[in-house]
Amino acid sequence: MSTKDDKKQEQRLLQAVKYLDGRGIQSGIFGGTNRLQSVKHPNRKPPAKGTPIALYGYIQHEGTKDGKIPPRRFLSGAVDRNAGRWNRMFEEGLGAVIKGTQTAESLLTTISQTEVIGAIQKLITELGVIDTGALRMAIRSKVIKGNPVD
Repeated sequence: MSTKDDKKQEQRLLQAVKYLDGRGIQSGIFGGTNRLQSVKHPNRKPPAKGTPIALYGYIQHEGTKDGKIPPRRFLSGAVDRNAGRWNRMFEEGLGAVIKGTQTAESLLTTISQTEVIGAIQKLITELGVIDTGALRMAIRSKVIKGNPVD
């Protein structure tokens, strides 16, 4: 025999599954240009004013072919380090969704905006990628419909 609460929880779970189907979190640098020309390290050349932050981020992430800039994988590294923790947060948050104290959308948004961005920014700092701080501040994360693309 089921109770009214069981039926409500079942309905909330079904709604959450419908919402989550085909949704994911996409993080990275989605635009912007470098406006600053100062760097904290005197031996480093700053990117030219107006350089797309995404290009700067790509070079820092992948490195250069000549090896002058080594790869410092702050995006994929943050995912590798934190995926298990983010999955646990999602599982715990799903309990709140079923209870009706949180929506599936707010759960994904919270993980995206607080946890994912913070982890990427932390790794940028740890890897010493910061010159002007523009790259660190350009990190964004959003909930998307469809599968995130590498």
